[in-house]
Amino acid sequence: MPAWGPGGDRVPVLVAVSVLSGFVEAERMAYEVPGAHIPQDTLTALDTAGERARETGARLAADLLAEVRPLVDGVVVVFRDDKETAGRMLSGARRA
Repeated sequence: MPAWGPGGDRVPVLVAVSVLSGFVEAERMAYEVPGAHIPQDTLTALDTAGERARETGARLAADLLAEVRPLVDGVVVVFRDDKETAGRMLSGARRA
C-alpha cells in the first residue's frame, strides 16, 4: 500500500508492533499513549488471559504482524528482555 508525500514522492510505510506483557500495559497504552490503538478484543483477550498474559500478548503480536506485513514496506518489532519471544517474532516477520 504505497503512500505518497509532497511532490508525489513515494514514502515508505512502516508499522510498529510491540509484544504486550498483559492487560495493565495494554490498557495504559490504549488510554494514555497518543496515537496508540489497542482494539477492545485485544484488551479483553489480555484481561482474561490470567497467568498466560505474556504468551497471549506474543500470539496477538504475531497475528498482527502476519496480517499487516503484506500491506507495509517494513515493520519495527519492539521487544523487552524476552529473547525467546523476540526470536519467534523475527522468524514470523521473515515468513510474512
